[in-house]
Amino acid sequence: MSVVYKDGADVWTGGRDGVWHYAAGIRTRVPLPDYVNVMQFHAIARDTEGGLWVSARGAGVIRLKDGAWQRGGGYRELETYASSISRDRHGKMWFGYPNNGIRMLDKNTVRSYGEEDGLALGATLQILGDGKRAWVGGSDGFNYFDGTRFHRLVGEGDDQFLGVSGIVEY
Repeated sequence: MSVVYKDGADVWTGGRDGVWHYAAGIRTRVPLPDYVNVMQFHAIARDTEGGLWVSARGAGVIRLKDGAWQRGGGYRELETYASSISRDRHGKMWFGYPNNGIRMLDKNTVRSYGEEDGLALGATLQILGDGKRAWVGGSDGFNYFDGTRFHRLVGEGDDQFLGVSGIVEY
């Protein structure tokens, strides 16, 4: 198993043996489209409409909704492989990429962010969004998004945060 996503009582996993859904103590295999032949999953999350977003090497980002898979969830900008996918509490979907890039899907609008927006973290490993703001961890840094720009965060003595793959807010 390489990815796990919990949504209420439901658990979704992805690994070498495919994508699985666990509910009420029952494990069910999720059929994948024919073009997904690589079982190296890197991200999985559900949206507020019940769609399941999955990112796999070789297949890119795909979305399962009402029994049908769609590349990029129907958004061309979201078809490429993402290293992380998350949903914030306001329903926005965040997609992180291995090349210092982030895309956010808000309703039907995709917004792209990169270096020109202050993003500086290498491969995006984790995004914890909260509507207008977000905390973002990457292979080469830790950033805060204020709703307009990303700001690099450093520790005492300008120590860099590297390999930030988990973020918890409480």
